[in-house]
Amino acid sequence: MAMETWAASPVTEPINQLGEGPTWDSRAQRLLWVDIDGCHVRSWSTSASLEAWKLPFQTSFLSLTNHPNQLIIGGREGIHRLDLETGQHSLFADPEPNQPANRFNDGKTDPHGCLWAGTINDQRAPICGLYRIHAERAIEQILTGVIN
Repeated sequence: MAMETWAASPVTEPINQLGEGPTWDSRAQRLLWVDIDGCHVRSWSTSASLEAWKLPFQTSFLSLTNHPNQLIIGGREGIHRLDLETGQHSLFADPEPNQPANRFNDGKTDPHGCLWAGTINDQRAPICGLYRIHAERAIEQILTGVIN
């Protein structure tokens, strides 16, 4: 059996300072990702081309929701909802409000709809955590004392 060969090509010029977390949204037929240091959520689709939402804080991950034009995003200022139609964001949860050197680094939603997200510390101090956040905003700290 012959091995199939795929070719990849860029869909945009380099635009990210630190692009991560590509997520395919099959409902809107678009690729979403974050530019952590550029403080953007970005989207590319064949129909709308490139779109970007500027945020006032570093954003490290995004997660799809049941609403096609709303995302959950996490980063330097906790976890927020982002409305892609208006560009407005609102705080959803911030389990570490007294740790300004911490930011959320990555997060994913499990099959039950809970968001699992972990923090990192700018100085690599062992004060980070792994959290499970439920849709009704209940927060469980699963691990403490994590070092990035």
